[in-house]
Order: sequence, then structure tokens, then C-alpha cells
Amino acid sequence: MKLAVKFPDVNCVGEVTHFLTIIRLESCLPFEAAIHVWGQEIYFEVHFGMSIEPSATDVVDKGAICFWMQGNSFAIPFGPTPVSVGTECRLVAP
Repeated sequence: MKLAVKFPDVNCVGEVTHFLTIIRLESCLPFEAAIHVWGQEIYFEVHFGMSIEPSATDVVDKGAICFWMQGNSFAIPFGPTPVSVGTECRLVAP
């Protein structure tokens, strides 16, 4: 499933590949949210919760669309965060 994130000056398109995340995401589209920045990651709250998926990890590829369970938010890293080692994209939690 492709996910478009639109900002005032930039539009981004990413792909969500985890089946359970797609089902939950589709149920609330479209929606608007305030964007927050943490290091070189953006995140925004969504109005549903998820349980952790078996393949969840805290180090991901740049541009990956991730779900942060503790914050009920989608996170999209585009570089290092305050918990990264070197240049990796590390989330605060898997």
C-alpha cells in the first residue's frame, strides 16, 4: 500500500508492507495530523493502536514508514535520531 504524506512545501510517498498495519491504516484514511521532529525523524499521531509485529526492529532504512506503539504515531526517519549509533536510522523503540 502506498502512503502519501503531504507537507506545505513537499510531498512524500512511501510504502507500508506489514499487513496488519495496512488494515488499521486504511480504516482511518484520510486524516490530518501535526508533525513533530525528533532528530532526523518526523512523526505524527494517528487515532488507532497496534500491537507489535514479529518483524519489528528499532534500526530501519531511511524513509521507512514505522509505527511507534508507545506514541500511537507513525514515524518516518530520514537520518540519525538522538539514539542512533553513527548514521543509522534508529527508532526510540521497535
